[in-house]
Amino acid sequence: MGNTAARRTVEQLRRQLQQWEQERRLVCRSGWLPGVEESGLPAERIGTGVESWDRLMPEGGFRRGTLVEFFGAGGSGVGTVALWVARCALQQVPGVLVVVERRQRFYPPAAAVWGIPLDRCIWVQVPDKRLQAWTIDQALRSPAVAAVWSWVERLEEQWGRRWQLAAESAGTLGLLLRPSTERGRRSWADMQWMVVPECTQALRGDSTGNRQPVAGETLRQVRLTLVRSRLGPAGGSCRLVLDDFRGLVAAAGQEETRHGASGLSVVAALAYPAAVRSASLVGRRTSGAVCS
Repeated sequence: MGNTAARRTVEQLRRQLQQWEQERRLVCRSGWLPGVEESGLPAERIGTGVESWDRLMPEGGFRRGTLVEFFGAGGSGVGTVALWVARCALQQVPGVLVVVERRQRFYPPAAAVWGIPLDRCIWVQVPDKRLQAWTIDQALRSPAVAAVWSWVERLEEQWGRRWQLAAESAGTLGLLLRPSTERGRRSWADMQWMVVPECTQALRGDSTGNRQPVAGETLRQVRLTLVRSRLGPAGGSCRLVLDDFRGLVAAAGQEETRHGASGLSVVAALAYPAAVRSASLVGRRTSGAVCS
């Protein structure tokens, strides 16, 4: 009985992916996608909407068809930062987000708050790292996928190279969350970022900084540093404010080390919790978000 249900789920997912691939081909030919925002960047670049962050990158955004690593401890905000990039990718290019995880760090209701379109997300839970590596590889190769988001604790070198080639072949953005202890190992990522938490406060206010403490609403401030880039100089950093209540990322101020900060606040649409339904493989309105 269980095997029959699993086969039906896989077949449903296969048909849905084929449909998305066909839609993406049509969109790429026409150059238009309903609901996709204009980023002001060439189609192969993905901007974050936060100017101080974008200006740290040599090309002003994330290049499609590459791997990006985000280093940080659990609870540091690293997952939220990477999720924001995934959200931006879905706004600016056709395709879906594929989440591949083993330890259930991806929380569906929060993803909706952070503006992830639930009908454009596939959430895959895998039992071991071998199947995780294979699933990431397959997702990166699919023309229907805009971005892949996954916690990767240990990365074998051969898989890193395979993922790089897979992402290049389909133009998919691979967002890999890594423990801080893995930094310094050989990597096939085009960019590496370090996320370090600076403070967490219960605050309420507007984007001008007029904020007062209030129970139940929190802002987290993190320092984001570009520690490595194949495309240009690294070492710059900026401070970001993560508003978990409103699903918003904004520049924290003028403290960035390389460029003047002038962040652009982008507020994600809130989704009703009732719209989020659980599923194991097919993420039809089963999107998740990171709590760390």
